[in-house]
Amino acid sequence: MTLVIKLFISILGLIFITVPWFYTTEPNPADQGFPNWFIYSLLMTVIFSIFICYAIGRFWDQLADENAMGPDLNKKG
Repeated sequence: MTLVIKLFISILGLIFITVPWFYTTEPNPADQGFPNWFIYSLLMTVIFSIFICYAIGRFWDQLADENAMGPDLNKKG
């Protein structure tokens, strides 16, 4: 599996677990009045952005090398 496919699958998985599918309870006073799904979604958004930041910083050069077009054959010089 190539790096691009692994990153794509990882991002899709994170997006899937970011959506609060399973929260149906009412907010309790300890949550400052916010619904539980809001707190979960906010936390997962931070985790998702940290992962994206890590992936860009770690794999940017590797992906740039994979997508390099090589020398320009039409270039005169």
